Amino acid sequence: MKVFLGWSGDRSKAVAEALGAWLAQVIQAIEPWISSEIQKGARWQSEIADRLDEAKVGIVCLTSGNLTEPWILFEAGALSKTKDSYVCTFLLDVAPADVQPPLGQFQYTIFAREDVLKLVQTINDVVKKSGDRSLKDQILTSMFDTFWPRLETQLIEIKNQQETRPASRPDRELLEEVLEILRSQEQRREEEREEKVLPGLLSSLLLSKSASEIQATLGRDWVASAVHMYRDAVRSSKKKSATKAPTEPFEKKEPSNVEPTEE
Repeated sequence: MKVFLGWSGDRSKAVAEALGAWLAQVIQAIEPWISSEIQKGARWQSEIADRLDEAKVGIVCLTSGNLTEPWILFEAGALSKTKDSYVCTFLLDVAPADVQPPLGQFQYTIFAREDVLKLVQTINDVVKKSGDRSLKDQILTSMFDTFWPRLETQLIEIKNQQETRPASRPDRELLEEVLEILRSQEQRREEEREEKVLPGLLSSLLLSKSASEIQATLGRDWVASAVHMYRDAVRSSKKKSATKAPTEPFEKKEPSNVEPTEE
């Protein structure tokens, strides 16, 4: 299960890296990700867009120096629009009352043992709901107690570091990056919608009419292309979910005089 960690600024990045590595030790079923992990040469806007869409949990790491940074606000907003996702803020050296909307509307976790334990329990619940292998409560608490001192030490060190505000960037540059990510997200969602709908559309068409009727209506070349498109879409759906059948928005009808075709 994917966990997205948002950050802006050196201390916030250090918190995201420490928290992500620590969470992966406590709950092995999760895959934490932060933008610093993007490989060189990759189209980073598309990579971030994909990760935002895939994340079931989003943790926005806040410090006293990044509460109003545009990038942290964008990532938080994008995470909140992801379907069935859980989004919270992690407050290193900030009081909840200091966090103004829109960030203030999210559930928060303060840097305190009991609060971080609640966060871990929530993530474990999301893992279970997602169908991945979650930990039993007793085991989770034991894992937390084992690794908590390490995280506590790291976060205290980060908290005591001097805050360095992120370098100011032109508004136009930030806007272009945000638009690129939004376009990538929309393209991904459109492709997913087509993959779900196309098999159903073609199934309804190909199975409800005879071969001669389809050919007479649409032409021989179109029929051949439609068959290939249908088969490719079904294969793609099966690869993505071996256990879950592709969505069929239309009712299937038994073919009247269409002979089964072997691939």
